Amino acid sequence: MTSDVELIRAIRKSPLLWIEKTFKLTPQPLKKGVSPDEPVIFYRPSHFEPFAKGKHLTWQQWLFFRAVEWGIAGKAPRKISVASGHGTGKSSELALFVLWFLFCHKDAQLSATAPTAQQMFDILWKEVSLWHQRMPAWMKDIFEVQGAYVRVKEREKTWFARAATARKENPEALAGVHGENVALVGDEASGIHEAIFETSQGALTSKNIFFILISNPTRLSGFFFNTHHKLKHSWQTLQFDSEESPIVDPSFVQGIIDTYGKDSSAYLIRVKGRFPTSEEDQFIGTDVFDAAATRPKARDRYLVRVLSCDAAWFGDDANALTDRQGLDIRYVCERRGQDTMATVGDIVVELKKAKAEGNPYDYVTVDVIGIGAGIFDRLVELRELGDIDRDTIIVGVNVSEKPYNDREFVNRRSELWFAYRECLKTGSVSPELKDDSCGIKYSFDSRGRLLIEKKDNMKERGLPSPDRADSAIISFAVPTIRRPNAALPRSQPTPRPSSPTEGWRSAVGLG
Repeated sequence: MTSDVELIRAIRKSPLLWIEKTFKLTPQPLKKGVSPDEPVIFYRPSHFEPFAKGKHLTWQQWLFFRAVEWGIAGKAPRKISVASGHGTGKSSELALFVLWFLFCHKDAQLSATAPTAQQMFDILWKEVSLWHQRMPAWMKDIFEVQGAYVRVKEREKTWFARAATARKENPEALAGVHGENVALVGDEASGIHEAIFETSQGALTSKNIFFILISNPTRLSGFFFNTHHKLKHSWQTLQFDSEESPIVDPSFVQGIIDTYGKDSSAYLIRVKGRFPTSEEDQFIGTDVFDAAATRPKARDRYLVRVLSCDAAWFGDDANALTDRQGLDIRYVCERRGQDTMATVGDIVVELKKAKAEGNPYDYVTVDVIGIGAGIFDRLVELRELGDIDRDTIIVGVNVSEKPYNDREFVNRRSELWFAYRECLKTGSVSPELKDDSCGIKYSFDSRGRLLIEKKDNMKERGLPSPDRADSAIISFAVPTIRRPNAALPRSQPTPRPSSPTEGWRSAVGLG
């Protein structure tokens, strides 16, 4: 009896031991002299003995379960995010995790989700059922696998794993599980709507929570992407390369290379398990932005300086201010939940600060759609009263109006986003604008004109409004030219070209 209790305690700490005792599978052996406690990025296939199918877990699966064990031991976070190529055995990993977690934790509750019913039920839940069937008869009889549930018969109402498709209409897919032992599992997590992750936070109150995400890294925005980037400090992150997996047929890899090439996003995502440099319909590639964010930030004070404001009312959106001089773009601030006069106050403070520094703003650009009109009117009024320097020109920008070049762009917003992207190719930018800049998508209308995604469409995809980037783009409503004493009089606005193409580059701020 004592030995049974000790075994239960041991396998609760080690899913690898449970898998060995239950399925007679051991990890692909490490070569002599190779430590099992190296960082994840250390290991390569050359560190392991040959893989034997039916006898071993692959070395990549071993790394996943080692991450689980480190979480249990308190050596690392209990949140694990795996970016993987195809065919590395990730569905088997999740299935084994589901069954181990239920077997070893009394009244355990686990919620699993995936973006499609096929991925959830035809792949992951089918894999759970297959591993359940391979259990010893006495252990298999503990569970009942039926429909969207795996239940422990002894306490079926409080001890279970549940599957649900991750649709935005069903934001509770990872919610509704509570207790001392809780796990959340997301398969193909890159495609799961952000609303699902938002509602999951209520289940993260237990100290024994596990949060497991596995996916092909298809998107350069969203929660899964962030777990490998700005949230990485609180996650264990793994990256599995299909070329390094002993269970992936080399013909699969070669087929991807032959069809798409080694320099393609398909190869990075489906084989290497890496995030692409850009999504197919991503307007500003991550590589383009990162290059701009790492360039030296040098200012040319002979060029006009623009303070731009994207305005928002109370709610999820934010008032954002951006500073641009020439091709150097800098994040200023972001405010939420404040009225228009408070935003006007922020702008006046920045104008005074710039003047005191000896590099005043020549223009203030304001998005005048919605509440921005009130901010614009008040700024004009303050300028007339003398509270704002009369040399500062206040420019109202309506991004829905007709573009200067209506042969290439559907609206002014699309035209200004294009100017912003052109600037990033040679200019510099604050890294705080990255998520907003790289999350937006594009398409073309029936005339082949560029159309940038609407804010509402981004929200439909579970992404926030790109307030910081929208602030940056409206700075391009004024030209990138020398300061007025060397070019245009300060008291005159930039003349509008007489045709859609005449002076277009200057009109969109490219000089």
